[in-house]
Amino acid sequence: MSRIPTRRSMLMSLGVTAAATLAGCSQNTPGESGNETNSNQSSNDSNDSSVFANVESVAGEWNAKLRVTISEDTDVDKIGLYDSNGVKKQRKSLGAGSAVEFALSEDLPSGAYDLVATTDGTEVERQSVELDRSISIQDVRIYAPEDHPSQTFELDVTNTGDFRLDMTNTELGVSGDVPNPERKDLFSSPTAFVDSKAVGHLSPGQEATLRLSHDALQTHSLTEGDLSKGGCSGEKRVATMQFNTASGYTKEIKVEYTLSGEPERFSVVYGCSDWAVNSWEPVK
Repeated sequence: MSRIPTRRSMLMSLGVTAAATLAGCSQNTPGESGNETNSNQSSNDSNDSSVFANVESVAGEWNAKLRVTISEDTDVDKIGLYDSNGVKKQRKSLGAGSAVEFALSEDLPSGAYDLVATTDGTEVERQSVELDRSISIQDVRIYAPEDHPSQTFELDVTNTGDFRLDMTNTELGVSGDVPNPERKDLFSSPTAFVDSKAVGHLSPGQEATLRLSHDALQTHSLTEGDLSKGGCSGEKRVATMQFNTASGYTKEIKVEYTLSGEPERFSVVYGCSDWAVNSWEPVK
C-alpha cells in the first residue's frame, strides 16, 4: 500500500470526540426522562487552512460519507484519506468540482485519519480528522402497550458519530435484576423506529427509538423468575442495558426501575400491573 511521510498536521474535531455528559440523575421522578448531552454532527470550517474549506460527515444512500470541500482558487488535483499509520485508504480526484466524498464503510475503523491534498503527486497540505462511532441517550422507559402482551425496555437515541449504524449488525441486551434477563452471548438486534417506522440503519445525526427484542420484564409462569418472589412489590431494581456494534463500539446504561401492583397474566406470560423507570445513566 502507498504511504505518505508525516508532515505538519492540524487537528480538527469531527463528529463526537468529547465524552458525553451524564444525565438521568437519581432525583428523577417516575416517568421523567434523563437526558444525556449529545454533540450533534456539525460542519468543520478549517479557518487556518489554505486548502480545506470544510470537512463534515453526511448521510449517504448506503454508507455515511466524509465530504471535503476545497477552498476556491486552490491548485489541488487529488485528496487522499490515510490512517494513523500513513496507509492510504482512499483517494479522490477533484476533477472540475471543489468537493470530494469518501465512503465511511463498516470496515473502516474509528480513529485518527489524515486528509492529504496533492498536486501532480506533490503534497500541498494535510488535515487531521477524528472519525468516531457514538450514540447519545435521550430517554429510557418501559414499553408496555395496552393492546399487546409485552413489557420491555426501549431507548430514545441519536447517532452522534460519523458512521452509519447498521441495526442488523448491532446488539441490544439487558442483564441484572430483571425477570427475564439475557445471556450476553445471546444478545440480539434491537428493533429501531424512526417516526414509528421500523428502519434498518441510523445515519449520522438521525434520532430513533431502540426497543429490546425480547420481553425482559415478563415470565412464562408465576413459579419462575422474580415474579414468584414478590417481584411486584415496588422494590428498587437495577438493570444494565448494553449496546454493541459489529465494529466494537459499546455503550452501557444503568437503569433503576420498579415493578409494582399485582402479577397479571398477559396471554401466555405474566407481568406486573404497574411499573416505572426512576433513573438511568450511561456508565460507559
